[in-house]
Amino acid sequence: MRGALAAIGGYISMFIVVFVCLTVAYLAVGTEGSFQPGSFEPSMLWIGIMIVVGLVAAILGGIVCAKIGRGKGVKGLIGIVVVLSALQIVMQLASDPPEGKPETRPAEMSGWDAMQFAEQPLWFSILNPILAIVGIGIGTRKAGKE
Repeated sequence: MRGALAAIGGYISMFIVVFVCLTVAYLAVGTEGSFQPGSFEPSMLWIGIMIVVGLVAAILGGIVCAKIGRGKGVKGLIGIVVVLSALQIVMQLASDPPEGKPETRPAEMSGWDAMQFAEQPLWFSILNPILAIVGIGIGTRKAGKE
């Protein structure tokens, strides 16, 4: 039971860090900094931010999981990340463009509307869980040394 709670606690901590940090980052860089000009594809700046935030969140998730589980639950946390990432990739591959999506991103489009049409590159969807697993491992080892 402790391992399951540790995995869930680790994932919740990852989710909170990603949500808060990416919200703050989006407010800081704005729509134009987050997307390529006239596109719904993320800018390299935004991809860099997502990589750093995701890695930090995964390290923290690994620490939380290791502390709660006392060494148990790390495989469960990795399993959650892999399953949810696989589902996200399948949905990304199977989805059609949203109804009403313009070909190019108009300059006057609000940030909220632009986010609704955002197109995460497939390579990033594949890289993300790999980075998360690495971060969880780092966090788990860090927690074990304290």
